[in-house]
Amino acid sequence: MVAFIILSVSIGVLMQAFGGGVSLLSNAARQGQVVSLARSQLARVGGEWPFQPGVHSGKWQAYRWRVELQPYFPEGVEQSLQRTALLKITVTVHWSERGRERAYTLSTLRLVPAW
Repeated sequence: MVAFIILSVSIGVLMQAFGGGVSLLSNAARQGQVVSLARSQLARVGGEWPFQPGVHSGKWQAYRWRVELQPYFPEGVEQSLQRTALLKITVTVHWSERGRERAYTLSTLRLVPAW
């Protein structure tokens, strides 16, 4: 009888550990999709979308994404003398997971011809 109780408790602990591992694997796969989606939207800037300030957004499967392009002015640089400009590109991907709203943001600066 004691052996049966020990076996039952051990199986319960193993099942919880296995379930936690599957959950971590699922989260890693989702994070990979989110990062890939953000990077693919970033790659569209300068191709499909011109290097101009503005906002682009859309949806892919369960994810919503938003790309914001805005001028970036470094402190202490005279704007009228610049032949190039810095464009700040921010990509944000939103999704719902277990009833909670989640988001991933990727930002970068690009050197572009002055507008």
